[in-house]
Amino acid sequence: MAAKLKDNCYKIPGQEQEEPVVEVPKKVKTRKTEEISPAGVWSQSQQKALENALAKYPKGGAGDRWQKIAAAVPGKTKEECMQRCKYLSDMVKKQKQKEEEEQQKEFEKVQSDDGESIENGES
Repeated sequence: MAAKLKDNCYKIPGQEQEEPVVEVPKKVKTRKTEEISPAGVWSQSQQKALENALAKYPKGGAGDRWQKIAAAVPGKTKEECMQRCKYLSDMVKKQKQKEEEEQQKEFEKVQSDDGESIENGES
């Protein structure tokens, strides 16, 4: 009963009151180091193994596709393979977007140059 009273913060006669110990919450990193450096360290042979495994195990296959892919890539986990694939996919998308924007700017420049030629009486 005394332990129960003590646990519930009741003062037992003859006992000094202890100051409650306040634990300061520790800062916990919420980002993985891989997210900061998504490419990580991949050798050429690991990259080639990943590409081959992606071709060998296409989407929609039976079983755990990423587990099979990771098994084919030496020294990499399922999560690392998934992250690398996502990183490469994002890089390709950004590159395509950049190229499309450059083509659009080039097209707009040609259009504006054609407009100036017509206005100046050139054909």
